[in-house]
Parts: sequence; C-alpha cells; structure tokens
Amino acid sequence: MKDAEKWTQFHRILQDQVDVAGNFHTQYSDLDYENEADDKALDELEKTINSFAEKVNNRITQLDGVYQSLIQIVSILTIPTYHTNLVCAVQRNHLRQR
Repeated sequence: MKDAEKWTQFHRILQDQVDVAGNFHTQYSDLDYENEADDKALDELEKTINSFAEKVNNRITQLDGVYQSLIQIVSILTIPTYHTNLVCAVQRNHLRQR
C-alpha cells in the first residue's frame, strides 16, 4: 500500500513540474514584449516545455507498465492459484506413491 501511495505522489510531483513550467511560460508571455528576439525566446521556451511535458508523460507511461508488470509478478508469486494447487497436489500424490 505504501508503494502505491509513493507511486501516486511521484506521478503528482512530475505532473506538478510540467504545470509549473507551463505556468511560467504563460506568465512570461503575458508580459508585453515588442522585440522579435523576445518572441523567438518565447517560442523556444514553449517548444522546450512541450518537449519536457511529452518526455515526462512518456516516462510515466513506461513506468506504469513496469509497475503493472511487477504487481502481476508479485500476485502470481504470492496468491495461490488453481494451477499451483494442482501442481502441489500432484507432487504430494507422487511422493505418497514412493
């Protein structure tokens, strides 16, 4: 349960970083600049923020996949299933017959 909470916090922290960068761009672009270099800088800033957001979202998606795989592995190893019960029963029967 603690791991799930940490995972949720990690998601939130990463998304907050993307939001902060976007807010910075919005506030910075609201300032009145008439210089072409400033417009270029704003465009570059926006591209950088969009790239950052895309990378963060892609990484979160990848980590979600890894996390789900780990959950499945743990559940397979810790929760008895019909298959594991059947294997154990067969092994017990085999040992009794010796």
